[in-house]
Amino acid sequence: MRLISLIFITGAVLTGFWWCALPAYFTHLYVYRAFEIPIIALLVDAYFGAFYTFPYLSVVALVSVVLFEIFKPRLLFYEV
Repeated sequence: MRLISLIFITGAVLTGFWWCALPAYFTHLYVYRAFEIPIIALLVDAYFGAFYTFPYLSVVALVSVVLFEIFKPRLLFYEV
């Protein structure tokens, strides 16, 4: 299920369906330990050529993964 979620998020970002990718992204962050998301964000930024200006997607992905890992114990209803 995790791989299907990653493929869906990556495909939605690449095709421009941000309204569909954002809820799936935050759900993936909430359910799984998503340390692979910043790597995928780097690849998507490289695909779109965002390194010529500023890689917003990579920075947002890295910050959101770190924040979710810090605050996840407070958000969960059960202990993992």
